[in-house]
Amino acid sequence: MNKLINRISPETSEKRILHAGFSLISMTEEIRQTLSGLSSDMIIFILTGSITIYSNKEEKRTIDERYMIFLRSFENYTYDITLGSKVIIFFFDSLSMNELPYYQHPYGILPQPISKWIELKIEEPLYAFLELIGQYLEKNLPDYSLYELKRTELFYLLKTLYKKEELDYFFYLSSTHSSEFERLIAENYMKAKTVTDLAQLVGCGVNSFRMKFKKAFGIPAYEWLMQEKSKRLLVSMANCKDSFKNIIDEFDFSSHSHFYKFCKARFGYSPTELRKKFKSL
Repeated sequence: MNKLINRISPETSEKRILHAGFSLISMTEEIRQTLSGLSSDMIIFILTGSITIYSNKEEKRTIDERYMIFLRSFENYTYDITLGSKVIIFFFDSLSMNELPYYQHPYGILPQPISKWIELKIEEPLYAFLELIGQYLEKNLPDYSLYELKRTELFYLLKTLYKKEELDYFFYLSSTHSSEFERLIAENYMKAKTVTDLAQLVGCGVNSFRMKFKKAFGIPAYEWLMQEKSKRLLVSMANCKDSFKNIIDEFDFSSHSHFYKFCKARFGYSPTELRKKFKSL
């Protein structure tokens, strides 16, 4: 498993960026994992086997093979993946989020009541496309330029193979936020360097903000901000045209030593080692 599980470990963060939005899970044993405070929307594609998903806001749902389901950001999920399952997860980024308005009805227009977890059958040739993505991931082939092409291809297939109404329902949750607080976090966290900054941006006192954040996202605000900083930093490190000096300035490191210590603590590699690792892919 190489995605956001409870807390993003250095290895997990690195693999997420190396796979640039796609992740492969091939289960050799049954597991239960928890996704806490996702900062990205995602689609889970079940190629073989099944996955059972739980949430404190939705009823338990079992998704069988050759089906897909959309999960929205800033929610906590627990899922069971059965033995022998093969699952691909597509995490949305700023590029793919620009595609979403195509699918979204304004909130409240869709008929009520609506089941908020809506699965769609994976039609051909989408299934064959996902199998190829799985082979790429197994061989560590994708880089960001390849990901951009595959992201475009994925959205093309969705638009071509499914009716507009089907996609409206499938992506229904992307047009809503479970609370005003979470919406404010989504809009402001990129502007904040510290927890105090973020608390001020959303209009809260620091102590009350920390408690409210932990309740909403399941992890401390500081750790969540560090996870987000780590993910953005890895994108910059993967772009070998970005000099270390520019990265240090962009991410507000006080010195090269500070940058070095952050990389070692979060990823287990020095900046130079991390850059070499990206170049070798």
